[in-house]
Amino acid sequence: MRFFEYLSVLALAAGTANAAAARIAIYPDENFAGTPQQFTTEADGKCWPVAPAYNNRISSFRVTLDPNVWCFFYDSTTCTNELFSVSTNWNNPKLGGANDKISSFKCQ
Repeated sequence: MRFFEYLSVLALAAGTANAAAARIAIYPDENFAGTPQQFTTEADGKCWPVAPAYNNRISSFRVTLDPNVWCFFYDSTTCTNELFSVSTNWNNPKLGGANDKISSFKCQ
């Protein structure tokens, strides 16, 4: 009986483990200048529109991802029209062709 109690505790603990996460800071200016909007989110595929003050004004960002997490960035507030995706920690001081186009993102 003890063995099955142990397995039950392990199963319960596994179900409460922290989900994979993404931490994102978006900046209105190149080279991480300006006041950032910051997000910490689970990698659950939820669409996150950026605040209106940042919509189509993002020029640099920092992304910190847990292993096996991808984040996708879009030019609409409903996570359609993908601009690019990242799967590793990324500090990008200039967004090139995506400059001033990001409106939302999701991570999974």
